[in-house]
Amino acid sequence: MKNYFLATLLFIGFNTANYAQSVTSVTTTAQKPDDVKFDFICHPYLQNMTTSGVSIFWLMNKNCTSWIEFGETQALGKKAVNSANGQIDANSEIQKVAIENLVPGKTYYYRTASKSIVKYESYNVVFKDTVYSELYTFTLPAEKVSKFSFLVFGDVHNKCEYIKEVMTHEKDFDFVIFNGDVVADIMSEKQIYGNFLDKISGFFAAQKPFIYERGNHETRGGYTRSLLKYFDYPANHYYHNFLYGNTNFTFLDCGEDKEDNKYESYFGLADYDAYRKKQAEWYSSLIQTKEYKKAVNRIICSHIPIYKAYDNDKEGGGDWHGASDLRDNFLPLFQQTKIDLMLNGHTHMPRLLTPAQAESPYFVAISGSPIYENYSTPKRFTAYTLVEINGSKITVTLKKPDGSIIDKAEVK
Repeated sequence: MKNYFLATLLFIGFNTANYAQSVTSVTTTAQKPDDVKFDFICHPYLQNMTTSGVSIFWLMNKNCTSWIEFGETQALGKKAVNSANGQIDANSEIQKVAIENLVPGKTYYYRTASKSIVKYESYNVVFKDTVYSELYTFTLPAEKVSKFSFLVFGDVHNKCEYIKEVMTHEKDFDFVIFNGDVVADIMSEKQIYGNFLDKISGFFAAQKPFIYERGNHETRGGYTRSLLKYFDYPANHYYHNFLYGNTNFTFLDCGEDKEDNKYESYFGLADYDAYRKKQAEWYSSLIQTKEYKKAVNRIICSHIPIYKAYDNDKEGGGDWHGASDLRDNFLPLFQQTKIDLMLNGHTHMPRLLTPAQAESPYFVAISGSPIYENYSTPKRFTAYTLVEINGSKITVTLKKPDGSIIDKAEVK
């Protein structure tokens, strides 16, 4: 009996020591060691800009607390923090500060500030270094703006370097739409900020906002459920609607392009049929609202195309389940309201289709993709879309990264 108890005590002691060592290991690896310089891992980028505010995101390589210094001149003079339930955000690597109550149409200067936290205990918080960004500007839209432009990039598939070339000749746009399959097949969070966010911050996103629409490839990979926390949406989910000046934008979240029960692809973790139906119910209510009806122009953004002629496009995936389910849910609703333009991706084939060509009551613009640049696929190549709004006139231009025009049409 003595030997039994002795063995038990030794076993407990051994495993307790191992547990303590394991906890210590987790604790020390969760935060970067002191000899690592406190610094950015992703520079600022703008989200969810309205006529009176904007959200600014950035990422630091150590836990910290952060704020924004801003103002109408380079002297700044104002400060904004993010807080929830009485607590200012702290002890996280992802930084987000929403600045509110700003003046429509006004240009503001800003810089980010982050102070590292080396110890956070119940009655003792120890701060260390403070890191500032460079000085940036952003300009809010005017309340009744009727002349503006934006760019659309789709199917980037982790290859966003060509956007840097685009920015050398596109200077006057107001915002950017990323139309799905941008950070594709997400296998780590570093892929989200390292391959995409930090790069486009340097290209344009520290001074002009973008809207990120999820594509079917953003639903694949072990870290897809982490994607949402890097962006800001009006209702904190991917599908949403907003009015920009005289134009209404509706963003749909298409989900996967194959059947939910296709086990070899989704392994029982897909529920997109119900999700698309839920969005259709939401859109059905949306088109009855005064805000939607009063818009001069109406634009739909959907990664997977939703137009009648796409039914027969087997090469682009038009006969796949996701596309047909979207048509079943949304085309009857689109017939009930006036839509001017549908912005799509997914096929990797740049196209600008008239309503007659699309067999639908709206123009369709599909952006290209860099993923097939090194293959002999002449229909698939890198391209982006420029959309210009001037009152009730909408002009759509498909371009190559060097700015050369592929196709152009006056939609309205």
